[in-house]
Amino acid sequence: MKVVIVFQLILLFMNSTAFGATWFVNNKTGNDGNDGQGDGKAFATFARTVKACKTSDKIVIANTGIPYRERLSLVNLGGTPAKPFIIEGNGAVLSGFRAIQASEWKKAGENLYFIELDMKWFYPSKSYFLCSDGKRIRRSTKASKAEGLKPGEWLPAKDGIYFKCDDGKTIDSCQITGVTLICALIMIRDSSYITCRNVVTEYSADDGIDGFGDSRGLYFENIESRNNGDQPVSFHDFSEATVRNCWFHHNGTGIVDVNASRTYYNGVLCEDNELTVAFNGGFHTMVDCVLRNNNGGVDIRALPITHLSGCEKSPIENTTVILKNVLITETNRRAKGIVLQMEGVKNQVVMEHCVIEGCQTAVWALLRKDPEDSFLHITSSAIINCENMILNDNPASKFRFHGDYNVYCPAGVNWLGKKYPPAELENFLKTNGSDQESKIGVLSVKENGRLVDAAGLLTGKLQSVGLTYFLNEDEIFRGTMNKNVIDNK
Repeated sequence: MKVVIVFQLILLFMNSTAFGATWFVNNKTGNDGNDGQGDGKAFATFARTVKACKTSDKIVIANTGIPYRERLSLVNLGGTPAKPFIIEGNGAVLSGFRAIQASEWKKAGENLYFIELDMKWFYPSKSYFLCSDGKRIRRSTKASKAEGLKPGEWLPAKDGIYFKCDDGKTIDSCQITGVTLICALIMIRDSSYITCRNVVTEYSADDGIDGFGDSRGLYFENIESRNNGDQPVSFHDFSEATVRNCWFHHNGTGIVDVNASRTYYNGVLCEDNELTVAFNGGFHTMVDCVLRNNNGGVDIRALPITHLSGCEKSPIENTTVILKNVLITETNRRAKGIVLQMEGVKNQVVMEHCVIEGCQTAVWALLRKDPEDSFLHITSSAIINCENMILNDNPASKFRFHGDYNVYCPAGVNWLGKKYPPAELENFLKTNGSDQESKIGVLSVKENGRLVDAAGLLTGKLQSVGLTYFLNEDEIFRGTMNKNVIDNK
């Protein structure tokens, strides 16, 4: 009997240590020869840490003030619904930036210079230099040899990079400060039930965070993702993720989720990126989010998914987007608020308590191959200071628009090829047969999304128009963690 009890205790001990262990990593004082089991015994690298991990373990990243210049990659490694795998970042920075000194460049021809680099993680089609003034220098898209470079262009080689200066300049005067050499600073593939929090990702050659394959139950909280070549976060294939209380800024694009992915964004500030947020296939929700100065709001594209089995003719092949309490605001007067591109499958979009402000066109339906039953439903929302409210110039379009309890500032409409100038906006609403409860008038919006109603439009049921949560500029975690992006009304 004693032998049985002892054996059971041994099994219990083995299970408790093998399921849910905590591993520490520290890029300043750690050593990959340590056992990783304590702060003073931390590993030095992510690679060694992940090698030690098993199901439902926890990685604790020390914030040493020194960026981690390494990819954190989880492949076929995660947790369970009851006990997720945890990545605790403590505000640490993961960076793909590699600093460059002017003395590292070697002259290779007239105005032509070469720098030797470790190209192991290099992604030449997306990578860029960062100059001292913050501008990216993207690679040449035409030159195949260094001799074909034009001034200001660069080209990757097997063991480094060529760069051509402007005439009369030296490499010193170009003040190139660095190059990105890592793709996807946090990459999760075929791994489920992972919680990642309190981390900064910057200067990836493409995306700050990527989710691929069949990955479910991904949860990201208090993430800052900045200065990446492409997206701050991006989810692909059948991945499913929740993203909460995050700040994404100065990336090549905003959020881009594709294929049959399912994503949920709560309390995200996405601003000053070069291109818009985009959803291409799958199911996506944005709640209590601010999209500001991204050269457009949300680009929603519906096209067939051909490379994933089980998607053809499935509802998930359509693109379904729900926007609730979302502010889209632009200073670029040529920007589009919502772009709906349909190429054979359906777009289904619902907007509630949203505000679109400062765009050339609030809603643009771009129908390359018009499917049946694509629709946009807008309710309790406001379109403010836009030149056009809706643009759909295809007379044969089957796309449906329905609005109710909204407020529209005067704007033009091109509906099924028929143009309505701003003065005839009311005629369009009657012709379309919806929006009988909506009003036309002038509103303005503060930076935090709060509406200013000088004309007294927001009465009765229209009192619910606009955001119910507002951006709180005093609590945005600009460089720090654990601060709320939004506050209650």
